[in-house]
Amino acid sequence: MRGPGGRVFASFGAGRWQVFRSLELPSALTQANAAVHTAAALAVVGAVVAELPAGSTEGMAVLVLSSAQFYNFEPAALWCAAITTAIGGLVTVYLAQAIFTRLAKLALRTSSLPTGDH
Repeated sequence: MRGPGGRVFASFGAGRWQVFRSLELPSALTQANAAVHTAAALAVVGAVVAELPAGSTEGMAVLVLSSAQFYNFEPAALWCAAITTAIGGLVTVYLAQAIFTRLAKLALRTSSLPTGDH
């Protein structure tokens, strides 16, 4: 039980597991929330960039590269590829956030605070 919060919980008779569930887990969820947002956004970027050295003949990276070569003649193709990739990233971030929020609510619902009754 580290920190003053853990000592306060211990003074109310909370055990290690109760301190973890009621104090440390909710505190850690804020950092995990930021990590989920970042990882979801970077996953889409990583998927597009990973297509390039793989020698793929299909996919968003190939579409972006081929439409960039013909941007002067057909600018709509590049914009369509870029907007579709951005929408895919947004959908991925919001889907990951929805899953994380549901799991966080489930984790916090099981936590219980000590009452001080001995």
